[in-house]
Amino acid sequence: MLRIANNFGVLQRRFKDQLGRDLVLLTVTFDPQRDSPEVLAHYAQTWKADPNTWHFLTGPVPDVRRVTTMFGVDFFPDEGLMNHSLHTALIDRHGKLVANIEGNQFTADQLTDLVDTILGRQLKPRS
Repeated sequence: MLRIANNFGVLQRRFKDQLGRDLVLLTVTFDPQRDSPEVLAHYAQTWKADPNTWHFLTGPVPDVRRVTTMFGVDFFPDEGLMNHSLHTALIDRHGKLVANIEGNQFTADQLTDLVDTILGRQLKPRS
């Protein structure tokens, strides 16, 4: 999760002028029993997440399971901890899933380049 949070931090910095308008970041917990809103708020603070544009979501277990299943994320208890897969999904302005990247073996630069491409190169940072 650290690598993904770092990648989102890079997105937040690179696209700061477009966040909230053309780009919104969502982190969804897969462990809502441990990740209360207070825990997620602390995590957001650790990553200097702008609460207006980078949201940390939780909810009842059935709702979380429904959302994570839509994106292919699997999670299950394993010796007292939660084991899980990782996915980074990119959804366009029309609500269409345009990329669902499994794992975290990509760099922040690769992710920002993909976001830039998906947004049609309209989000070039202003000088």
